[in-house]
Amino acid sequence: MLAWRFAHRGKMKSIFSDYYYYYCTHVLLNFVSADRADQYEHTLKKISNIPNKDKKPFFEKLGLEIKKEIDLYGITADRDLIIKTAEMVINAGKDKSLLIPKSEMLTLFSNYGATWPLFDKLPSYANIGVTYKYREYDDSKRVNIQVFQPEAIIFEDIAILYNLVLEDDENKKLSLKTNNALCRNITVSCFNLLECYINGKAAEFIYSSDRVLSEDEKSILTERKSDGKQRLLGLRDKFIKYPRIITNNTHHILDENNSKCFKFVFIDMKARRDSYVHLNYSDITKQKTLYSANEKTFTDDILNTIGLIKEIEMILFGNTEKLWYLTDITINKKIDREFFK
Repeated sequence: MLAWRFAHRGKMKSIFSDYYYYYCTHVLLNFVSADRADQYEHTLKKISNIPNKDKKPFFEKLGLEIKKEIDLYGITADRDLIIKTAEMVINAGKDKSLLIPKSEMLTLFSNYGATWPLFDKLPSYANIGVTYKYREYDDSKRVNIQVFQPEAIIFEDIAILYNLVLEDDENKKLSLKTNNALCRNITVSCFNLLECYINGKAAEFIYSSDRVLSEDEKSILTERKSDGKQRLLGLRDKFIKYPRIITNNTHHILDENNSKCFKFVFIDMKARRDSYVHLNYSDITKQKTLYSANEKTFTDDILNTIGLIKEIEMILFGNTEKLWYLTDITINKKIDREFFK
């Protein structure tokens, strides 16, 4: 906690408290770089020395700034909660991020997206990395607010592995075994992404929907029975049942009969993935699949994984705007470094 927070009394304490609150809102809005923090802290320390003739104008201007920010960012939480949360960010340390779930951030600011448009595309379970005294760079390309969304992290894994395989093609530095290891891990990561994506759709629907669900629907979406015991579903079942429940449809929406991507993922790609993670020594076909990972298969795996996710997204929302973390894959072309920023 900042030592000079309670250093003033009376009228001056009111000015000090208002400015400290103003400062704390800026911490949470991620406006406080290292340079700006010095400016704020200098002002806080010098408030008691403001000449009498300047106190009223300073106080009035500060009040207008606070009102402007309340209107712009929709500050809904009371002052104590804003200050308490901001101090958690401050106490995390210089250039260290405190992770705040979007659902929690919305209890503080109803319009946090005014400072950062991507915020509105994030699911409620995404974590926002708010940083105090972050470093600013001359090129102004740093994204000051970091996002920790499971789907985004796993797709980055896929993108990194993809680039490594193509880098091997260019430089011929990696062994065949290393290349095959990368290919196998891309396929497994594609399934990780699909599970992460569809589980996220269920979680977001439960969090945001006002629709009254049946006990069976709740059990399917949460993979829990009413007594709390697990009711685990296979990935294919989730891709069939979750969209049906979310759209309140009684029939299958996607399956192997009407989606090439669905068919590829749950027949061709699943067979390879099972050979990698559920190897049966009596099944020579699975063993051969394990040995024969190659670049053609992993490229198809990525393309069909992205394709299936986009198909589901279009069914649920009519657009793919919330898939901000995906980038289109061009065969035999590395993903640009800008993507990873």
